[in-house]
Amino acid sequence: MKIKKKLLLSHLVVALITSALTIVTFTFLDGLEGAAKIISLMTLLIVSLIIGAVIGIAMAGSISSGVKQIITRLQQLGEGNLREEHLQSNRNDEIGELIHTTNQMQEQFVQMNVMLKDTSNRIDRSSNVLMQSSEQMMYGADQVSSTMEELSAGADSQANHASTLSDSMNSFVQQVNNSYERSKQISQSSNNVINLTEEGSNMMQSSVTQMGVIDKIIKDSVNTVKGLDNKSKEVTKLVRVIEEIAEQTNLLALNAAIEAARAGEHGKGFAVVADEVRNLAEQVSSSVGEITQIVNSIQTETTEVVSTLQNGYEEVEKGTDQVQQTGETFKNITNSVHEMGLSIKNIANILAEITSETRKMSSGVEEIAAVAEESAAGIEEITGSSDQSTKAIQDVYDHSENLSGVSKELQQFVSQFKI
Repeated sequence: MKIKKKLLLSHLVVALITSALTIVTFTFLDGLEGAAKIISLMTLLIVSLIIGAVIGIAMAGSISSGVKQIITRLQQLGEGNLREEHLQSNRNDEIGELIHTTNQMQEQFVQMNVMLKDTSNRIDRSSNVLMQSSEQMMYGADQVSSTMEELSAGADSQANHASTLSDSMNSFVQQVNNSYERSKQISQSSNNVINLTEEGSNMMQSSVTQMGVIDKIIKDSVNTVKGLDNKSKEVTKLVRVIEEIAEQTNLLALNAAIEAARAGEHGKGFAVVADEVRNLAEQVSSSVGEITQIVNSIQTETTEVVSTLQNGYEEVEKGTDQVQQTGETFKNITNSVHEMGLSIKNIANILAEITSETRKMSSGVEEIAAVAEESAAGIEEITGSSDQSTKAIQDVYDHSENLSGVSKELQQFVSQFKI
């Protein structure tokens, strides 16, 4: 918006100076006729070209106070007052250049007045020189016109580039906005992943706890089976004792039967008892054999169970370690996912800031494009004015041969200025 205001102020200065030049023109021409009007017109055209070129450059800056000083001084010049001191200004901007140019113009008017006084008697002899000067001015005007056309083409190209840049910025803003929307979706997905990893971590922790319980159960089972194996070994010892007793009893029964046979009739009853004892001892021996086989089988099965439980216990310990390691891995994954979520949120925030800044940049580029278009239009207007100036110089050239007949009128015109 500041650039547009500067352009409006610059256009206002052009209008004010044009009005001032109109005042100067009418003030000068009211008392002139013939060649004096031509000289005045030529001078004003030169001044118009200078001021037009300066105004073409002056597109920025605060100009209100400087414009008032310039307008006042131009009005004084239009009234023929050349006695005023030069305008004072320390400005380094375009207004300072305008003030400097106005001072130069005033000095040129003073010098022109002195020169016209000194050369009024020689105008007749200088008409040819004036024609040559007019030709040079026409050449210079043509150069100015050509330059302004190039500036116009450059301004049009700049406006087109600015428009293209504006479109590119709009596309870039859209892409950044799309990236921001995708980052929000990724952030939501990362939150879901965080929730899933937390659930997995909790489940893994439960698995670790359960594996600990299983480890304890299997360990207790191993100890219990080992205790059973020890008990079966004690039973084996007892069975061996019983077997030995049965063998001794069988021997005793055999000895008793022998003694009963020796006793004859008196030993028959004892022999019956001895037979029964021997039969019982044999049955005990047979039962002890079966018990021994059963106990041996139990010991074998117990040994296998102990071995199997021991292997299972070792595998459970390995599984417990692996589950614990997996739990630690889940913790690390959870921490990494949390960090990833924070990074994604930071990226989303940065993209939001970038989106805001790019929108501001897009607005600035659109404003520059609008200013470039206005500048192109202004340069086209100046080009039109330059063409009109060229035509006016041509008119000066056509009428320069009549200058020698109006020297007295020129002297009268010069006398109106107050130096």
